[in-house]
Amino acid sequence: MNEGGIQCQYSIFSLHELLESVKEEVEVSKKKGQQIVINDVGCTDIATDKKLLRNVLINLMNNALKYSSEGQVIWVNAHCNNGIIKLSVKDEGVGIPEEDQPHLFSTFFRGKNVSNIQGTGLGLHIVKRYVDLLNGQIKLESKLEVGTTVHVIIPEIK
Repeated sequence: MNEGGIQCQYSIFSLHELLESVKEEVEVSKKKGQQIVINDVGCTDIATDKKLLRNVLINLMNNALKYSSEGQVIWVNAHCNNGIIKLSVKDEGVGIPEEDQPHLFSTFFRGKNVSNIQGTGLGLHIVKRYVDLLNGQIKLESKLEVGTTVHVIIPEIK
C-alpha cells in the first residue's frame, strides 16, 4: 500500500524485541521517576510493517511521557491472537477534554489544556495515517486528570 510516498514493507519480526527497543529509545524523554511497563501476551513473531509500527509506538510512548507527571507509570500492553495485534498505551497524565477528543487525529490540533506543553499537533495525525496504512484501527479513551489510553488494532499480513 502507498500513501503520499509511504510504502508498506512487510516483514516478520519479534514484537517483544520491537517494544523493548522503542522503550529504550524513548527513555531519554522520561521525567524523574517515570516508568514504562510492557506487558506482551501471546506476541512472538508478527507480520506487519516494522518501521510504521515502530513510529506509531514511539509517538504514543513519547506522548504518554510528555503528558504525564514525574513518577507516573506508562503501561504498554500488547496482545496477539488469531492474526490480530492489539496494542494499548496508557498514561496517568493530564487527560484530554471530552470536547477536544473528536479532533485529536486532525492536523495541527492540540487540546486546550496543553498549551503550556511543547508540541505541534501532528503526532496523533501521523499515527492515524500509519495505522490506516496498516489497515488497522485506532481509538482513544481519556478523562481529565486521570489519563489517556490509546488502543491500536492491526491485522497481521498473511
